[in-house]
Amino acid sequence: MISNINNTSKFNSLKEFYIPAIYHTLVKGRTKYHQLSIPINGQELIIKKSSKKFKYASFANVILGSVQRMKKLFTPDALDLGVNIINQPISNNLRLSFELVNKKKFIIAGEEYILSIVAEYSYKKMDTVTYFPVLYRQTCTNGQVVILADQFKETISVDKIFEIGCEWTRCNFESYTNKATIYFKSLQKKDINLTETEKIKFIEKILKINVSRSLKKNKKSVQLMDLEVNNRSVQDIIGTNMERLGNNNFALYNSLTEFASQENNWEMRNMYFLNIGRYLNNEMKKTIKINEKSRAENWVWQDVEKSAMN
Repeated sequence: MISNINNTSKFNSLKEFYIPAIYHTLVKGRTKYHQLSIPINGQELIIKKSSKKFKYASFANVILGSVQRMKKLFTPDALDLGVNIINQPISNNLRLSFELVNKKKFIIAGEEYILSIVAEYSYKKMDTVTYFPVLYRQTCTNGQVVILADQFKETISVDKIFEIGCEWTRCNFESYTNKATIYFKSLQKKDINLTETEKIKFIEKILKINVSRSLKKNKKSVQLMDLEVNNRSVQDIIGTNMERLGNNNFALYNSLTEFASQENNWEMRNMYFLNIGRYLNNEMKKTIKINEKSRAENWVWQDVEKSAMN
């Protein structure tokens, strides 16, 4: 571990390693394969070709993941990040490891502490990345003692870089609602091209009406288009929401919850909301994961640097 945590380089020294990954599908003759490469030393270096899809991360993902973890640890406190680069990637050894240090000291029981996060990633084992926090006790101006190193080491799948759990954060409600806002805004951006029947089938699938509900009188299974709640058909509810909110997924989901909320049978109503909750929870997780992964690839370095210094 670094002996003098005060002598860190500027965070900007990570800029040259903020390298995106290039992953695409190629077809040669009748053969389809997947290729991963990165730009390094002015050239595109091919890392892997495979007939099967595979998991990977870019160095950009790894760097942004470490910054996001540091922000989670200190939310809402300010950051002033420095870095100790431990291993630099070269063409014959594509490994990056570094220690991200918050130079702003914090106080525990009247004593000064410094906290860092170590990140390790190599394209030799491209499906996992490792992070762990290091806690230093400030004993004098130029002296520190490591009192917590890799007890909380996480070696995780690369598709979980931005899934930062409670052990990294104070888990405030605001961060959750912010993610939910991002998800629901994404639903409003894209118009849907579905027929009326397809819209109804979509709602049926989530509510599980055509599978689980039957008319009490004749016990025959029914479809959503045959039902009414409070004298309103699902077609009417969808039409009203599309007119008010636009022809998008947000309006369709709003129709779904509106239909469920007007169900008089409390057992059916609870079942509808349970099914809706499960579906939206899974969809929100998938959307956030996709957005976070592409975020590092699309951010310019200035955005990352600003995030590290706020």
